[in-house]
Amino acid sequence: MAIPGRLPGHPQTKDAQPQPSPYNAGTMPVSLLSLSALMDPLRGFVAVGRRMSITRAAEDLCLTQSAISRQVAALESRLRVKLLVRGHRGISLTA
Repeated sequence: MAIPGRLPGHPQTKDAQPQPSPYNAGTMPVSLLSLSALMDPLRGFVAVGRRMSITRAAEDLCLTQSAISRQVAALESRLRVKLLVRGHRGISLTA
């Protein structure tokens, strides 16, 4: 039963229902851990794209080459698209 003078759905009424956040389409809130899991691969990819080198990107981010390669591979897997062309003469970005 609603308290007189309060709107239905107001947080202090008994019939209040939790409202989904407009930022996550009604799913569970994004945790800092999952946000980091998304942002770290993006940072790695951007660094590779800027420097056009996994080695230099790793140096810029104080990570190993292996870590940068894993980040880019994880991002490619998540997006289901190839982001880099790796060749014997270096790397290039896909269109």
